[in-house]
Amino acid sequence: MIFEDRFSGRLGEGWSWLREDPEAWRLEDGELLIRSLPGALYRQMNNCRNVLLRPMPDAQAGPLIIEVTMSSQPKNEFEHAGIVWYRGDDDYVVISKEYYLGRLPTAVQMVREEIVGGQMSSKVTCHTPYDMEQVSLRLQIEGTTFTGQYRAAEQEPWQTVGQIQLDSIGGGPKIGLITGFGSQDEVRWVRFSNFRILQDAGR
Repeated sequence: MIFEDRFSGRLGEGWSWLREDPEAWRLEDGELLIRSLPGALYRQMNNCRNVLLRPMPDAQAGPLIIEVTMSSQPKNEFEHAGIVWYRGDDDYVVISKEYYLGRLPTAVQMVREEIVGGQMSSKVTCHTPYDMEQVSLRLQIEGTTFTGQYRAAEQEPWQTVGQIQLDSIGGGPKIGLITGFGSQDEVRWVRFSNFRILQDAGR
């Protein structure tokens, strides 16, 4: 265990907010509540608020595993919440639960955004239907390979959503929690608990 935050009383050391809206997050009964607000990192939007980040530990000592449990009820198209690996507004990997209005069901998915040949490239690599309110998400980072997993309950095995391959993981990336494409008029809170960073030094 490298780091654990059970969101009891205050945020653990090392966290920082990207575009903080202090009225749209709070700690309550061992959970971090972040309101699902409009805005996203998607393509040129880059206006996602209350992205909670911390420096990524050294991944060369062994594969990193980032886990969190969350409860959400997204209703807007593309409304989502989950784990983010962040090197910039146009340079990130996300595993999240996301809602697709009228086209696809609520699902766990992975997204990678990058600049390729001077052009913006946003890729949804996987889409696994998932309609329960609570989900545990896991992002494994081994070298430059990112593997996304999920499960409905602690006693269940992790299910793999998919993988994303990057050219490098240098450049001072951060890891943390993200929400996006929420509603300005309807108040919905995403509840995060048991955030953990682990490292498998035996591999």
